[in-house]
Amino acid sequence: MKHSKHNFILRIGFVLALICSGLQVFAGTTTQRADFEVDGIYYYIKSSSAVEVTYNYKEYNSVIYDYLYYSSTLANPVIPECVTYAGNTYSVTSIGNYAFLGCTGLTSVTIGNSVTSIGDGAFEYCFGLKEVTFNAENCTTMGSSDYPVFYGCNALKSMYIGEGVTKIPSYAFYGCSALTTINFNAKRCSNVGTDAWTGCVNVKELNIGANVTYLVDEAFSYQFTNLTDINSNCTTPPVCLANNNVFNNSLYITAILHVPEGSLADYKAANEWKNFYFIEESAELGIDDIVYESQADAVEVARYDLNGRLLSEPTPGINIVRYSDGTTRKVLVK
Repeated sequence: MKHSKHNFILRIGFVLALICSGLQVFAGTTTQRADFEVDGIYYYIKSSSAVEVTYNYKEYNSVIYDYLYYSSTLANPVIPECVTYAGNTYSVTSIGNYAFLGCTGLTSVTIGNSVTSIGDGAFEYCFGLKEVTFNAENCTTMGSSDYPVFYGCNALKSMYIGEGVTKIPSYAFYGCSALTTINFNAKRCSNVGTDAWTGCVNVKELNIGANVTYLVDEAFSYQFTNLTDINSNCTTPPVCLANNNVFNNSLYITAILHVPEGSLADYKAANEWKNFYFIEESAELGIDDIVYESQADAVEVARYDLNGRLLSEPTPGINIVRYSDGTTRKVLVK
């Protein structure tokens, strides 16, 4: 990690001073002021077909004051695949530098599948952020080692990687030291970038989705020395596209690999999986944070799929539902 204690103190002091003043003063950044707002999220029009998620601003006596944070009521935003404004529909392709910086009311965020880049410090110092659903299918850039996307998100415990994700960019989750659980559902993730997981040293549990077909070289290698439980929901072991290098070698004797009933023999024969000393069958490998449709008691105001696409009606599977009381839930529709 390149961030020294002195640098941390300077950065947090700078952020708090700006929050108190209500001003945004980021010299050298390319974040743009918003052109419009939909469902509490602000957008900058990049072209006739694309927009970028950006920050809020307010005009007072002809002076523009750019806030560092969104409304405190924006707790669980879903960044959609596309958004419609003034009769035009735009693809949401990026999240700008420092777009949600200091958004202390944020507790979870869902990043839609059309996002291809996320700027420096986009969610920096979102102290209340607890979980991230990452569905960006072809995201190529996410912050940097000096300005990680989730820097200072000390409550971020859970990460969900969607089925359609094909790559995890370099520095994607750099410095997420509070992260304890990763739910990895990418069917065909072909690349995990340099330092994508650097600093994620406290991950204890890795849940691998039922539709994952393969895992690439060093997908969960150097940083994941403290994993205690690997839960694979795959009845057929995912192909490990490496020479015994998907996982950190120390995990073979320290972690427990949990597999579906009836698949034990297959895992004991499969490349790399067979290296695990402790392999146990499990009748149920559950999904956390799911409620059944009948349990939802508030009035629904919007519904999305796991890729951030707006749904017109309940769709079988997991839906993300925003309710009138400001909460957002993952709902299992049968």
